[in-house]
Amino acid sequence: MKSILIFLVLFVEINIFSQNDSIEKAIIYGKVNTGKMELEDFQSLGLKWNKKIKEINGYPEIPFDDEGKVHFTFQIDYPQMMKRTLFDRIMEWCCINYGPDTRNYYNDLYEGKIIIPGYFSLSIPNPWCNPIACYHSIVFTVLDEKIYVELINIEYQNIFSDYEIVDSQSGRLPINAFFPIILRKSNQWDTIFKLLSTTKTQIDDILKSLDKYLMEYNSKY
Repeated sequence: MKSILIFLVLFVEINIFSQNDSIEKAIIYGKVNTGKMELEDFQSLGLKWNKKIKEINGYPEIPFDDEGKVHFTFQIDYPQMMKRTLFDRIMEWCCINYGPDTRNYYNDLYEGKIIIPGYFSLSIPNPWCNPIACYHSIVFTVLDEKIYVELINIEYQNIFSDYEIVDSQSGRLPINAFFPIILRKSNQWDTIFKLLSTTKTQIDDILKSLDKYLMEYNSKY
């Protein structure tokens, strides 16, 4: 009963922030319940976590799927634009923004599917003083008057051994390896939060660029 009361006191603010924040907190509460974390450590970590979430004005807006994995997916509607027009225009946008060599692109008009490898660089303050490379794949599903866009297989490079779980061959760290953030060293939290927030901003910019290109086509033609 005592542990339950402390949980409620420490985490009374969970509704202020996103549900993702409550999931992080529930993880360490589960460790207390299973005897894998001492109550004193739970209290200390919970208070430190709440303080950090307040400092950054809330948990980053990162979308998760039903399995608790990061999953960026978007639906964008384009009234009166048919599948073939959208498909061709997206291929043009991909060539302009990701290079004209389509040998690494998967595209099938009948399926309405385009898959391309993507990359962008993140310049954030970090312990390594290097730009962090973000590799990903973009999956487009194209229908009449709408498209679905997914960013999957998100991985970071130039993140070294203190973050662990770095693939020894590629030197990359999957975005899901950061979670649960609350169980990482607290001196890593700032860098991780900045990395995730900046990633989200870059992805938003990708979608804005795509939308602008498609809408300009709609207005010009």
